[in-house]
Amino acid sequence: MHCFFEAFGDKTVSWVRLQDFHVLTVGKYTYTTDERFKAFHTEYSNEWTLKIELVQESDGGFYECQLTSNPPVCQVLYLHVLVPQTDIHGGSDLFVDPGSPINLTCVISDSPELPSFIFWYHNNRMINYDLPRGHIFVQKIRQDTAISKLYIEDARPGDSGNYTCDPSNTEPSSVLVHVVKGEKQASVQNDGRPRNASAVGTKGSYVPLHLLYFCLQQLYQHWWR
Repeated sequence: MHCFFEAFGDKTVSWVRLQDFHVLTVGKYTYTTDERFKAFHTEYSNEWTLKIELVQESDGGFYECQLTSNPPVCQVLYLHVLVPQTDIHGGSDLFVDPGSPINLTCVISDSPELPSFIFWYHNNRMINYDLPRGHIFVQKIRQDTAISKLYIEDARPGDSGNYTCDPSNTEPSSVLVHVVKGEKQASVQNDGRPRNASAVGTKGSYVPLHLLYFCLQQLYQHWWR
């Protein structure tokens, strides 16, 4: 995140997370035990940057860039954290006649960057490099959407089972494939494997009340113009 101030001599810029009024950085120094937060500034530049590494969903919200002038000057930014979603088209069950191809399309949406990898599993076995009758490819189709397609020709009963699409940057999605003769109906619950995300807690400093009141007043006036 970036904020800009005109030349200000010896004045200092601070970054504050408004959801808990936690002072994150003052100048180039970090005032939080969470090492994911870092401030950057080039000498004589009017740009100040707050970098957050390994962004978590809980990092979303309003952030304030404060210049310690008199009166103080504040800029407020909102960080929207996208949480990628995974979905295999066609529902939780797919019925295929023997000899027909198996086509599975896994869509990873709300993903600004292409996943580092997308693994496919048949039951508990990873099959990306073991598909004698098929292939897998990955493609980015929009700015925030990627797809991975799994193709297996000449389906056989042994190809039945659970297929899981597991991207590096989000939760997996699964489908149960049935290679059987004729049409059958079934209702089977998706058994995707959830991952637990851990949050990092921090203990913060406090913003002087007069400065906080002034900045919040500016924010209020900005939103209600």
